[in-house]
Amino acid sequence: MGKFTEDKSREYLDAIGARLKGVRLSKGITQKQAAEDTGITQSFLSAIERGKKSACTAQIVSLIRYYDVSYEAVLGEHKGGYALEDFSKSENLTVCEGLLKELVSDCASLEVGAENCIKICIYMLLRSIYRENPHSSQKIFSIDYETAMAESEKVIINTPENLSRFIKQSREINPKTLEIPVQHSGELRAFINECELMLCSKES
Repeated sequence: MGKFTEDKSREYLDAIGARLKGVRLSKGITQKQAAEDTGITQSFLSAIERGKKSACTAQIVSLIRYYDVSYEAVLGEHKGGYALEDFSKSENLTVCEGLLKELVSDCASLEVGAENCIKICIYMLLRSIYRENPHSSQKIFSIDYETAMAESEKVIINTPENLSRFIKQSREINPKTLEIPVQHSGELRAFINECELMLCSKES
């Protein structure tokens, strides 16, 4: 009986933590910002979101009010959905590509340029991982590793400016239409927040 109660408590902590993290991501708020604004240490907030520690009622209420969501969104069933899994999809390349495709779908040339940049990113990762196995044959590649990495970096660095220049010079693109639909705002905020946290992290 004790083990059952312990397991249920663990499930509850995991669920509350996931919902709190999902709400925070949906609002585009960093963990550091939330901790500072609510007076909770970042390490403790991180532990709460991971289901490692239990917050007292006052702390949970404080976070719910800070995120400006209903109590049901965190403590019970909520049809709108604030579970972490609703926002962790931003970590999935397919979803990220989907957001990008939706943004550039009105122009085939712009879409191709964006896709090519993604392909090169994947190519760089593939080559870096592949070469770590000493038994992997490098014969499938026609360019040596160092040259491939150098040329790939040039593509990645130049793509944003090239796309911007193309948009400004193109007559077929209306810049005012380059906006992701509001129904994907949660995914977009979560993706942006995730990327900027990685960029600003001292560990990255």
